[in-house]
Amino acid sequence: MTLNTLTIPGCKIALSLFAAGVVLVTSTSCESWENTSSTKKSTIIGGAGGAAIGAAVAKDNRAAGALLGGALGAGGGYLFGKNRSNH
Repeated sequence: MTLNTLTIPGCKIALSLFAAGVVLVTSTSCESWENTSSTKKSTIIGGAGGAAIGAAVAKDNRAAGALLGGALGAGGGYLFGKNRSNH
């Protein structure tokens, strides 16, 4: 009997949140959060939030939901941060 970790309830959400955390840490590891631009902060927060919401909403395939939600959230966060920094 093999153990498929993706069939364990909540495992996909945990993996998605872990992936979002890795992106967050690697994106800001070379500079402090205070020195990070508004656009970068908005992109990171939007991507992490989108991944979490996408994983929670996509019942059949949480990993795909997290990827799609993360991409859409990061894109929206980027646009929000870019617009905010221009005003």
